[in-house]
Amino acid sequence: MPDSKNKISQRDRQLLPADTAKCRYATPGKGFSLVEIMIGMVILASVAGSIFAAFSASKSLLVSSREISIATSLAGSYLSAASSIELKNIIIFAPTDESELPEPFKPASLNIMAAPEPFKRSISLLAHDQEGLEGGPFYQLRVEISWQRHETGTTATYNSSTLLQGSTK
Repeated sequence: MPDSKNKISQRDRQLLPADTAKCRYATPGKGFSLVEIMIGMVILASVAGSIFAAFSASKSLLVSSREISIATSLAGSYLSAASSIELKNIIIFAPTDESELPEPFKPASLNIMAAPEPFKRSISLLAHDQEGLEGGPFYQLRVEISWQRHETGTTATYNSSTLLQGSTK
């Protein structure tokens, strides 16, 4: 009986660590076929490709959102500064580049910086219907920021406007 405890079966002998290489090749059904490896590579490539595409798209969206954020800041700072202009005897004007604006509307007069490259700021002042409006006259100040998109090279624009109340005195 004690002899049977020390005896190792033929099957267990094949699975001993020293013989694992021999056992793997000797035992049918172990390992991967070439077809399985090729299918695995195709699946891996498609997953890696979709992850790469997701990162590329997020980078593009990040650049685009940065440009829109700068345009929003440029328009907002101009509208905020221009709201303090006294609108008495003001001449309305069509969309004009910021370097050619009348004196009270120039960025230097408002103590704000000019639009940095590649951004361009265009301003217009339009009079609204003055008849029948209490508290008038009213003017609409429009700011358009345009720039060349970094990724595509196309021209993008951002528009913002505010309503200003003129003085009658």
